[in-house]
Amino acid sequence: MPRRTTTGTTNSNEALYAFDTARRAEHGTVCGVDEAGRGPLCGPVCVAACILDPEDPVYGINDSKKLSEKKREALFDQIVEKALAYKIVFVGPDIIDLYEEPGKLQNSGHLFQVVDIRAIDDLDAFKKRMDAAVDYIKNGPKAPGVSEIFVPGEIEANNQKKAQAEGIVYPVEVLEENRVLARRYGLDEALMI
Repeated sequence: MPRRTTTGTTNSNEALYAFDTARRAEHGTVCGVDEAGRGPLCGPVCVAACILDPEDPVYGINDSKKLSEKKREALFDQIVEKALAYKIVFVGPDIIDLYEEPGKLQNSGHLFQVVDIRAIDDLDAFKKRMDAAVDYIKNGPKAPGVSEIFVPGEIEANNQKKAQAEGIVYPVEVLEENRVLARRYGLDEALMI
């Protein structure tokens, strides 16, 4: 997706809203996302997302590095007041270390959201774009020793197909433990080795 750029002139707002209008016409709602920070050695990383209201513009928005602190604070208040939606999250080292110590309890959460694609896009066109994206990923260059690139969920889906076709292999100890439990509770011992 192309990125919006502004020049810092008085036309920067026009450029921002023209860019957003073109993206909305093509894709529906546009949510701007950005981060700031250098990671756990320098403090938390701040991540923000915002959906601006095209009917109620916030004038003066530009690259934050091109604005004074006073101007940024004034714009922040306007954005919070006028935005259709926004969220700001600070991610500290206790979350960033997730991959360094996977066994450690993490201070993180997960959000799963379901969207009816037909509400925002043509379903067939969306599927074609997703198929193209998956093909692009799977056919990308592989690291030495890697024979295949998997997309999220693919390994699990392959394992499920294999289990449905071949059955699930249970260790004999598990089967015997199930038989003992079945006898204890008076259940039918229908398990076969």
